Amino acid sequence: RSHFGSSLTVVSLFRRPAMFEAAAKAVGSLVILKFAVDVGFFVFNAFFRKGILPSSYGKWAIVTGATDGIGKAFAFELAKKKCNVLLISRTQSKLDEVAKEISEKYAGTEVKTLAIDFGQFTESARNQVAQTVKGLDVGVLVNNVGMSYEFPQYFHELTDQEVAQLQEINCSSTLWMSRIVLPIMKAKTGKNKGAIINISSGAGTCASPLLAEYSAAKGFI
Repeated sequence: RSHFGSSLTVVSLFRRPAMFEAAAKAVGSLVILKFAVDVGFFVFNAFFRKGILPSSYGKWAIVTGATDGIGKAFAFELAKKKCNVLLISRTQSKLDEVAKEISEKYAGTEVKTLAIDFGQFTESARNQVAQTVKGLDVGVLVNNVGMSYEFPQYFHELTDQEVAQLQEINCSSTLWMSRIVLPIMKAKTGKNKGAIINISSGAGTCASPLLAEYSAAKGFI
């Protein structure tokens, strides 16, 4: 009965142009209002909202995949905001180079490095990370390390090693790093216990058949 009654209401609106016009204007006004509110929030957050200093969460920030691109940029910005940084990546020589650059640019910033291959993030490697962060006042974790395809190809064309590494580097590293750091953050008594930033990709929302596992991994993040 309720469905039948709703149908009659819609039909009656079409038979009365003035009522239909009023209803359309009301719906249009709500859509415009929502759009205006969304734009307002974006502008406020982007240009006017006062940010929280990362150092208010803790003295140390951890960045994975810290020797290039986004990870390196995060490391420099965190050092700029008065955080000591622990850089984790695969190649020690690159880690040493970035650590030197940060120390020279931001005097007084303490920088630690740890060479870890997240493609083989074994229990031994995880214990190595846990021992390194033990005793550090970790406030920020940036899970940035990631891996894409060497070139776009269908999922069935990937090697077993590529399938395993895409999963390990993009997904498992984020899970395990968060699991290692969370107890440190939760043990704090202050209001700002910590922040975990997981770096995803547009591929996670706009999947590609030639980047199937990478898109799925970034969607997971």
